[in-house]
Amino acid sequence: MRITLDIPDELHAKLKAHAMLAGTTLQAAVLRGIDKELVSEALEAVKALALPVSPAGEPADEDQVNDVLDFPWCACLAGTQAAGIGRHP
Repeated sequence: MRITLDIPDELHAKLKAHAMLAGTTLQAAVLRGIDKELVSEALEAVKALALPVSPAGEPADEDQVNDVLDFPWCACLAGTQAAGIGRHP
């Protein structure tokens, strides 16, 4: 997709010099910067997640985590559903 961006002259000169020193094109440098920004935002979102803690202040066990995250129980793994084995009927 082609777009037009208005970039201040000073920033354009810095980007162009950065790309030249990196041995790449201005387009590749801008795209790499956009990608880094998106990855950075994703990492910040992950850091903001708080894992559940048990009442004793210790890390929660697997069942507590699954209850909080509301994972569906899949007893069909390894054929346990057919055998009637599983946490939920």
